[in-house]
Amino acid sequence: MKKNAYILFYLFSYGDPNKPNPILPGGHWDEDDFTAVERAKEALATLEGYTFQYLCNHDTLMNDLQCLKREKQVDIVLQLNDDGFCNHPRMELHTTAFLEMLNLPYTGSGPKCIGMTYDKVSNIQYLNIMQGNNKKMFSNFNDQFDD
Repeated sequence: MKKNAYILFYLFSYGDPNKPNPILPGGHWDEDDFTAVERAKEALATLEGYTFQYLCNHDTLMNDLQCLKREKQVDIVLQLNDDGFCNHPRMELHTTAFLEMLNLPYTGSGPKCIGMTYDKVSNIQYLNIMQGNNKKMFSNFNDQFDD
């Protein structure tokens, strides 16, 4: 009996190697970054029954996603862009927000979660307040030397 093969179309979204990246050493992609992406592509290529398309050009990303959605060419997006839209760290949640607006399923956390967890200091302060801890959390180094 012949089995029906269903090919899943995965989209792989990650940072833009052609744009400056303020969080990387030297402010741009280096050999390690390119090697990591190539290894991921090699590993994904070993999976039978899956087709992958890779998007990293953030100048065309929104238009590319809209076209793929319109053509029904995406089953799920492997959203691995932790650099932020256009490699801007404060725009990390923008890619997932756009995926949600297009109603494209994706892996990883949603935009609300990403936005809430980006500001670590505010989250620590919030958790302390929720636990009833009103102690001064941060002090100025110079406070030690006040007379």
